[in-house]
Amino acid sequence: MDKFKALVHFVIEECDPKQLGAVRLNKILWFSDVMAYRTTGETISGTKYVKRPRGPVPAAVVKTLEELKTEGRISVREPVERYDVREFSSLSNADTNLFSNVEMTIVKNIAKDICNNYTAGEISDLSHDVVWEAAAEGEEIPMCATLVSFTGDYRSDVTAWADKVVCNRMVC
Repeated sequence: MDKFKALVHFVIEECDPKQLGAVRLNKILWFSDVMAYRTTGETISGTKYVKRPRGPVPAAVVKTLEELKTEGRISVREPVERYDVREFSSLSNADTNLFSNVEMTIVKNIAKDICNNYTAGEISDLSHDVVWEAAAEGEEIPMCATLVSFTGDYRSDVTAWADKVVCNRMVC
């Protein structure tokens, strides 16, 4: 089982099926990979993410969910009413041997925070940062781009230094 598939299965196992849903699942995967990348220089899953209307989504998530379902590792209950969540339930233990303790902690903390503190709409909105906005629909979002998605230090001494560096390169 590849690491991305194991990660999807682990998130489903960790979360209450009535809280998770497709949007939260995708955002837990995204924010876990972003946090791991910023912390360790590597993502947890190794997967690519693409821009979709509700935020970054793992490119292979639909295929992976179908594989997990076919293998009998998860079940999927489709929504009955318009605003019901798609319920993902784990039917077997996820393979966590592929993850470090740091990775496991990141995923558990992000899953808990997202499921307990954000609606699907709220967490989707939080993923709509400058990196997401810059991408075209369906375009891959490079993980390295997330390093510039937060506002940095704009104190006058920092901007003066940046101006000096740029000016020296351009021979002002």
